[in-house]
Amino acid sequence: MIAATEVTAMKTTKTVLITGANRGIGLALTSTFLGKGYEVIATARNPDGSRDLWECERDYGKRCRIEQLDVTSSADLLRLAKSLKGQTIDLLINNAGVYPDRGSAFASTTDDAMLKAFTDRKSTRLNSSHTDISR
Repeated sequence: MIAATEVTAMKTTKTVLITGANRGIGLALTSTFLGKGYEVIATARNPDGSRDLWECERDYGKRCRIEQLDVTSSADLLRLAKSLKGQTIDLLINNAGVYPDRGSAFASTTDDAMLKAFTDRKSTRLNSSHTDISR
């Protein structure tokens, strides 16, 4: 039987993983979940370039974990999966954007390029061998 004091010591905090957490909606979600007491794993392609994200870590300490992740990189996905092995993720918010024509204006992106960004199996498929953290 578990004593009442042991029950209160058990982890009850939920963990949310947010991709694209360095600005805009992702940063707002990160701040909101941290403010509500969640542990947040905040990912960004270039987290070093996000002062606001690092301020969240400063303000919330260990409840805010920042990880580098380019969602189009199999190597990044595998590295993150390995670093999270055994970690319970209660909620995944896949907010990271995939922009097909980096370096060009969004308004000049063709319909074909945008369609390819969402249908190209190489850039959008999460291969189970890369994301299975039980191995």
